[in-house]
Amino acid sequence: AGSEVVTPVTTLINKLMDGWSYSQADADAKVRKALGLNDDIDGSINLTTFDPVVATQSDVTNTASMGAEMARQGVVIQNIVTLAAATIRGADSSAETISWGGATSAVFKAIAHSIDSLTGDADLDDTATSFEDLINGAAVFAGLDATDKATVAAAADEVAAVIVAGKVNLKTATEAIENAGTFDPVAYLTALAKSAVVAQTDAAADVQKAVEDGDTSGLVASYSGAALQSKLDNAAVGDVTGATVND
Repeated sequence: AGSEVVTPVTTLINKLMDGWSYSQADADAKVRKALGLNDDIDGSINLTTFDPVVATQSDVTNTASMGAEMARQGVVIQNIVTLAAATIRGADSSAETISWGGATSAVFKAIAHSIDSLTGDADLDDTATSFEDLINGAAVFAGLDATDKATVAAAADEVAAVIVAGKVNLKTATEAIENAGTFDPVAYLTALAKSAVVAQTDAAADVQKAVEDGDTSGLVASYSGAALQSKLDNAAVGDVTGATVND
């Protein structure tokens, strides 16, 4: 399995191919359905070669729209994956803490398992409860022992609430840009980049430490509402047009 353009979406396609023996075509179709992409992404688009950041900046309205949706989906997925991985790393009491690569791989496997388990026309659920279940499922794929899985379970509801708050905030921000009179791709990509920085750097570090310390009670207050917006407003991002935001 392999992709010319690596995004969280193509990673999920590859996980289904590698871990669940899907063909590329079947994995592509399953991921599109699970993420609700069929309404926004043309079926002729090859997700493994489609660069969402480049497409978002296209002068062709439909291409820019598809690029924006794919870029947003990528950041949402990677934010979820990183925060769940931070929870696993914080809970891991073994002599050598699981690496970021190992932890994120476990979360991608847990998402792929959820996608494989979908039946009929069902999409992935995006409620706090579903994210809590995902975090606990990822702990299993990460190979944590019973004690560490219990630590994950104790923290999962707070981390799930942080995930939801960030996801809702990003949806509001991107929809405002999409609904403006003229679509501003740089503003859109900047909103995605700021969300990624806050979730994958600041929040991830705080989640891991809170889980390690056994006190996650302050996470939601720090990463929701006005506190979250302040962090997003102050997040420093580089050139959002020349490099893939959601690698």
